[in-house]
Amino acid sequence: DVGIAVADASDAARSAADIVLTEPGLSVVIEAILSARKIFQCMRNYSVYTSSMTVHLLVGYSVLLFAFQFDFPSFMLLVLTLLNNVTMMTISKDRVDPSPYPTRWLLSDVFVHASVYGIYSAI
Repeated sequence: DVGIAVADASDAARSAADIVLTEPGLSVVIEAILSARKIFQCMRNYSVYTSSMTVHLLVGYSVLLFAFQFDFPSFMLLVLTLLNNVTMMTISKDRVDPSPYPTRWLLSDVFVHASVYGIYSAI
């Protein structure tokens, strides 16, 4: 249970409430929910991209190493990982649409998407 006090509430109601709205009306709650859903979408996109690039590097370099006997220096892998992290930082500025309904954090869904995208990009 969460207690919400509106902008014109008494001091007793404000002190007892868990959330105190500073603007009149409940539109602030709707904006907060939409912002939270956007943040959730950004976190999900970041998780899928990060995991898929990890799978991509793992599969790609494993194929190069075992199939073609390609001896690559560790420094090359480090540089590629650092450059990849630069692209991951841009995800924080992505424009995402909030989902119309509450969504759940399905870790299996993230791993399936990441594995498929990672293997596809490695091939």
